[in-house]
Amino acid sequence: GDARPSRDIAARLMITCKQITKCYGTVTALAPFDLEVKQGEFVAVKGVSGSGKTTLLLMLGGMLGPTSGKVYFDGTDLYSQSGPARAEYRATEVGFVFQMFHLVPYLNVAENVQLAAHNGNTGNRHHELLERFGLGHRLTHTPGELSAGERQRVALARALVNEPRLI
Repeated sequence: GDARPSRDIAARLMITCKQITKCYGTVTALAPFDLEVKQGEFVAVKGVSGSGKTTLLLMLGGMLGPTSGKVYFDGTDLYSQSGPARAEYRATEVGFVFQMFHLVPYLNVAENVQLAAHNGNTGNRHHELLERFGLGHRLTHTPGELSAGERQRVALARALVNEPRLI
């Protein structure tokens, strides 16, 4: 028999949003919205200020539940999961790169990346990522000693250290 899976893995749905909304009192931050993202796809979220981009990304990251609708990751309803289960999802499946980087100012570059490692164990992966991003010579520097571009690359390495499926 054929040992290959019946569906092409690249065509597998990773994210599905069904009629998600987010309201704060009388303000609708995100109108009813559907989204499907397949594994391996790159998606850009764009829109005018206040259109719900950050709200959507927070929902996909398991940090902000929808007012209505469902958010699925790999077929699992994120918001039917417990808080600790969503925290595990964020730690293992999602890599975040924040606009303001959120690096710990008193830790050096290597420590900032290693801090994000699930269970603190990256082996040598954090050093390999930092080398790949041209920061091998900056491992012992603190964020205050780096340029904005270097801080951004540290934040990117931190997002990738756990080899997440969603960035």
